[in-house]
Amino acid sequence: LNVRSVQPKPSPTREFMDIGNQLPKKSSHLKTNRYGSTTDDDNDDIDPSPPQVGYQLSIVKCIIFVFLAALPLFIGLLMAYWWRARWVKLTCFRCPLNVASFVIVKDLDGKERVEMVRIVDANSRYIEHRCLRYIYDASEEAFTVLRGYDSGMTCEDMHSLAVGLSNSEHAVKLHTYGSNSIDVPVKPYYVLFVEEVLHPFYMFQLFSIALWMYEVYYYYAASIFVLSTISVIFSLVQTRKNMEQLRSMARHSSMVTVLREGLEIQNIPSDTLVPGDVLVIPCTGMAMPCDAALLTGTAVVNESSLTGESSPLTKTPLPHLNQNTQYQPARFKPHTLFGGTEVIQTRFYANSRVLAVVVTTAFATARGRMVRSIMYPKPLDLKFYADSIKFMCGLACVGTLYVCVCCVSNSSPSPSSLSPHTPSSLSPHTPSSLSPHTPSSLSPHTP
Repeated sequence: LNVRSVQPKPSPTREFMDIGNQLPKKSSHLKTNRYGSTTDDDNDDIDPSPPQVGYQLSIVKCIIFVFLAALPLFIGLLMAYWWRARWVKLTCFRCPLNVASFVIVKDLDGKERVEMVRIVDANSRYIEHRCLRYIYDASEEAFTVLRGYDSGMTCEDMHSLAVGLSNSEHAVKLHTYGSNSIDVPVKPYYVLFVEEVLHPFYMFQLFSIALWMYEVYYYYAASIFVLSTISVIFSLVQTRKNMEQLRSMARHSSMVTVLREGLEIQNIPSDTLVPGDVLVIPCTGMAMPCDAALLTGTAVVNESSLTGESSPLTKTPLPHLNQNTQYQPARFKPHTLFGGTEVIQTRFYANSRVLAVVVTTAFATARGRMVRSIMYPKPLDLKFYADSIKFMCGLACVGTLYVCVCCVSNSSPSPSSLSPHTPSSLSPHTPSSLSPHTPSSLSPHTP
């Protein structure tokens, strides 16, 4: 996002509206993936403009869908929960992206995800997809990822940012980029419980319990229920524990020193850093809260938290190259301080400061990419799992058919029981124990 020449706007909303027209165009370091969209060679997990389709809600379709889905024991609503993209297609109609309320985005792994459009004003809208912000670009007629200074900037452009931002520019960028925090959401227990129970496996278990109880196998149904309950509880506890550990690992906040308009020094929280801020790195070092390009001085950095390398590395200033040399963090690693690493100490000459310009923040940093890879792992296309789902669906269909046949056969009366020629226990011609002609132990003629 090349905003070096952008003048401060009086309104942050106006800046957000025009930001889409300032996104860098496709450059030579972009490549095409197997789904037809372009990705960065340095950030294979970031799709600048994934395939996307806009939808708006239709009241008539929603009423028809709810009525039809609720008829067969709410199975249709359960299917809509499992395949939310299908639900959007059935209850909404397609529309241009600039007026859409929902957007179906196709991931790099080929899966479709439903994202809700967030509207700033009539001309400004964006979506949050996999913890990254995509804003609507009117020129591209699509939602494109909001990039920092890791794309579309030359080395000379990076050095020209050494004067820092003004307070008004910082306010505009903070409104556009959001907070510089890697906040991993931790779901409540009841949400995890509902998501776990509505999994196809446990729905199949519930169906099995109902079927065995109908067949009067109460002990077998109770054993399935107990085992499933224990499995759900262990899964909930482990999932919640993993979320809390990931959140504590990713969360980081501290006070940092920034340069304002080349003169003023300010101490601000690291959560308010934006691309373009100039960090003043102290001689005693600091924990990097973002990705930054080193402009002046040298720094000794410990990158073991990201790379596992035990020996510290020395970072040197970004060189002054020709105007056509594009800055890329992966290409200029010896001159880039990555988020999540530890600056041990710095060296500077005379009275100059050690300065670094912020390149990316939040989930777009190296630390953020690592967290996103944990939150959204690449799917494993296991044939066994797909075949298991098909097998359970087949068993469910067979079981449903069997229950229907049993119900029909038990409810319909037998033709022999309604025949007039069939002797009945209540027929007057049937000998009865109370008949006067039947010898009885109480008869007076019995010896």
